Amino acid sequence: MSVRERIARYGQGDIVVDMIKALEQAVERVKKLSAERQEYAAAVLEQIAEAGDEIYTLTDEQRRLVREGLDQLDRGDVATDAEARAVFDKYRA
Repeated sequence: MSVRERIARYGQGDIVVDMIKALEQAVERVKKLSAERQEYAAAVLEQIAEAGDEIYTLTDEQRRLVREGLDQLDRGDVATDAEARAVFDKYRA
């Protein structure tokens, strides 16, 4: 069941407990990665922590774009690894 479906079915309160468990499980998995990947994960978490707990409210346009992206994922309409790499390489140069 997707997060979107779970929120619709159970409400957001139950999701918080599951998300804490998910975070703990993710940290355990990250601990098994290379030092380089662990450093990257730590940097991402630091950025999230620095942003604080303030709740960001999406605009209607942002909400529409998120829904569009989720619908694309549900359909399996995603870029291949090679396509994604080509885009990153194009803008890295």
